[in-house]
Amino acid sequence: MFFSAAQVDRRGNMNLSVIGSYEKPRVRLPGGAAAAYLYRRARRIVMWLREHSRRTLVERVDFITAPGPTKQGPRLTICTPKAMFEFDHELGELVLTGLFPGISVDEVINNMAFKPRVRETLSVLEPVTQDELQFLNKLDPGGIRYS
Repeated sequence: MFFSAAQVDRRGNMNLSVIGSYEKPRVRLPGGAAAAYLYRRARRIVMWLREHSRRTLVERVDFITAPGPTKQGPRLTICTPKAMFEFDHELGELVLTGLFPGISVDEVINNMAFKPRVRETLSVLEPVTQDELQFLNKLDPGGIRYS
């Protein structure tokens, strides 16, 4: 299952509902539709965030649209423009597992509102190739994935 979110916290909770308090939000988002149901029932979740920042990777989401995995929950991978995280079911939180070339661990952590655990050996993530990009452009000629 593929998701995106406005906010994600260290426990893998996602927010697609509001920024600020629910009663008086600063921003009202489109909502999660069936996210809470699907998020818990998928075997594997890949979440992409278009932004790697303190406002998207927060200590606690402003509103839990879908709760993070439990010890028996799905495998959760989160991809940002800087790094990749995996949810560690034993720890109950996200762990930094990979970096894109030219990005340091400090740069990743300094652009988050919480300090994740860091896997001892980090993967180096390869940027998309021209062939892969051409294939994606064939599937999405209108560039909907960027909107």
